[in-house]
Amino acid sequence: ATTWKGNEAGAYQDVRWDDYSEADVIVAIRKVSASLYPKKPASKLINAWVAGVPAILGAEHAYREIRESELDYIEASSAADVKKALLTLRENPDLYRAMVDNGLKRAEEFTAARITQQWAKVMFEEIQSYAAVRDSFLFGRSSLKSLKFRIVRFVKGEWIDEQDEQLELAG
Repeated sequence: ATTWKGNEAGAYQDVRWDDYSEADVIVAIRKVSASLYPKKPASKLINAWVAGVPAILGAEHAYREIRESELDYIEASSAADVKKALLTLRENPDLYRAMVDNGLKRAEEFTAARITQQWAKVMFEEIQSYAAVRDSFLFGRSSLKSLKFRIVRFVKGEWIDEQDEQLELAG
C-alpha cells in the first residue's frame, strides 16, 4: 500500500483510495451541509462493504439512499459521534462482526456483473418498453391523421383508394 504524502508529483496516482483491506473501520465525514451532498456517490460505503470493513459516515444523501438497516453503517456528524461509534464497535465484537457480514452481503449488489445486469435491464427492457409506449402513442396520432385525411377527402367527394392512401401516409 502507498501512503499519501501530499501533492508530490505522481503520488496521487499511486494511492489506492478504494482499498480498505488493511483498515479495521473507515471514517468519512464531510462538513455538515443542508444539501447532504446530492452529487456525491456512495463509493466509500460500497468500498467498505467490499473490503469487509464497518463504516462510520457523515450525513449524506447517497449513503442514506442505499441504507437498508443499522448494520449498513453508523452515521456520525461530529468527533464525539465518531469516538462513541468507535468505542461501541470495540466493545461489541458481535456488532462489528454483524456489520462486516452485512457489508459483504450488500457488496454483492454492486459487483460489475450485477451493475451490468441492471444497465442491460434499463437499456433493453425499460427503454424498449418506453419506446413501445411512445410508438403506440405516435401510431395513435398517425391513425388520427389518417382519419382526418379520410374525412376531408370524403367531404370533398373524392374516392379514397387504399393504395393511394398508403402512399399518402408514407410520404
